[in-house]
Amino acid sequence: MRPSSSQFDQLQREIASGQLVVVVGSGVSVAACDNQEVDGHKVATWTGLLEHGVDRLTEIGAADGNEDLLRGLISSGKTDLMISAAETITTRLQGRSKGIFRSCLSDSIG
Repeated sequence: MRPSSSQFDQLQREIASGQLVVVVGSGVSVAACDNQEVDGHKVATWTGLLEHGVDRLTEIGAADGNEDLLRGLISSGKTDLMISAAETITTRLQGRSKGIFRSCLSDSIG
């Protein structure tokens, strides 16, 4: 939902006056959902969400035997490799059906 112009104006005034604090990051997600666990994965973290995605790929037969490779990319902790894993997971889930991708996200992070 897009903020109204009056809400946007209020936000701009708060920023200009130094009265706004923005709190972002995965720690916020973890705290906000009490580090929610789905199917054994802490899905408020990137690692947990991606691992959940690999499990879903395996369940629907879309991992094509690459589960270990994807899990290796995820466990590396290197941003570029984790992004590669995320892109592969997304592409393969969407390749089966847009509904499967949406269902995976709904089941994991709501």
